[in-house]
Amino acid sequence: MLSKTPSSTLQVNSFLNLPHGVCTANPINVHHLLVANFHNYVKGSRFRDHLHELLGHGIFGVDNDLWTVQRKISSHEFNTKSLKHFISDVVTSQLTHNLVPRFVNASDENRVVDLQEVLQRFTFSNICKVAFGNDISSMDIANSGFAFAKAFDDTVKICSSRFLNLIPAIWKIQRLLNIGSEKRLREAIGIANAFTLKIIESKEKEEQIEENRDLLSR
Repeated sequence: MLSKTPSSTLQVNSFLNLPHGVCTANPINVHHLLVANFHNYVKGSRFRDHLHELLGHGIFGVDNDLWTVQRKISSHEFNTKSLKHFISDVVTSQLTHNLVPRFVNASDENRVVDLQEVLQRFTFSNICKVAFGNDISSMDIANSGFAFAKAFDDTVKICSSRFLNLIPAIWKIQRLLNIGSEKRLREAIGIANAFTLKIIESKEKEEQIEENRDLLSR
């Protein structure tokens, strides 16, 4: 549809035209939104309300000063050579000792694998190592780690589905009464929080945390 539109931009309407949005693939518009007039296009209260359980007051869910401060911190860290080398080493190690051997074994045994699940676990293992400094594939919390991955995935799906609800009052009532998808969301958030707190507590007990290169230690 965008390719057939001269401006590469179109308005997207839902039932009864409420709510509606704009979809664009025009580089000029993208530059206007993300660079030239960035501060005018805030996420806003609706975005924060729908995704608060998932994003909290993190960089992906806030605007203005809160966003600016976190952007400066994350930009500085991700531009350091030590972190770039660490990420490269982590991915290379995961490829060499985890992903490739798994595919080789499956091929040798003529065994069918769920590619999406394998790649999801590979991605999650990399994220945990870079963010927390822990290799969940060799940890005794591996099962809880992958439970966290599923809980996080469920949280994303449920929070995102709120935007598609024609009557927002429905999911808000469910949240108030702790029923339906909102109950599942609360349970998933509980699993995610428990796993994260366990990682943080383990980090706090480390004596030489300054020698670690993961994001949490930094």
